[in-house]
Amino acid sequence: RIGITLCHETNPEVIWKSVREVVVGRIRSQQHSVFDETDGQILSLNIMSSHYIQKQHDNRTFFHFEVAWDSSLHNSLLLNRCTSNGSSVYLTISLYIDIENVGQSVIITKDLSVVLYPRSGDSASRIRSSLKNFFLSTNSTTRLPMNDDHSNCIAAIYELKLRNASILDSITQDLSNLSPGVQRRQRKVIDTSKIYVRGEEMLHGWRPRGDSLIIEHQQDLEKLYKIECVCIQLLNIKKRFSFVW
Repeated sequence: RIGITLCHETNPEVIWKSVREVVVGRIRSQQHSVFDETDGQILSLNIMSSHYIQKQHDNRTFFHFEVAWDSSLHNSLLLNRCTSNGSSVYLTISLYIDIENVGQSVIITKDLSVVLYPRSGDSASRIRSSLKNFFLSTNSTTRLPMNDDHSNCIAAIYELKLRNASILDSITQDLSNLSPGVQRRQRKVIDTSKIYVRGEEMLHGWRPRGDSLIIEHQQDLEKLYKIECVCIQLLNIKKRFSFVW
């Protein structure tokens, strides 16, 4: 599991609603190297739990959630073998979190470095140390002695800016919340041309030309959905004015 804790000064306008999605990908051997899409797949992790944490003598807000991560599902050579001495494997984790009365999800991105050790008894302590410093090894702003609750360890600092949305944006967002399929259509299409997909033998060797057909279909669905949102709003306005008269 990967545990993530968000800490910020308490603000009545920032109320964490839910964790929409956690994505891990961009696996690479160097932090600033160009990402090779052939090495590993981008995974959307299962969200196990999310809750607020209350700490004594601390007025800040703590929001913690955990996700399940299996590195073998990436099909990455860098994650399926032990890391050589002095080297690290870099990957990127992205968080999509909803806030009360905010139209768009907050996106938090963080580069991480991990070291993979063999499964042996003499390396157990190194594994525990690696996991303990999982979020503290890349771009850390402060490296202080760790204590029991890790309250002094900061992995990254972000600035959150909220602005007033237009009426049309608010209407579109409210209507999109009624359709879970919209969020599914906005996800990235994974290219499965080079990996095995269960049941593909039933196609008898047939291969699609690529993901362009799916992307075009998603774009058409998105256009139809926007037209539907506008029509629904026009009908609501017409109904409201007819009721007033």
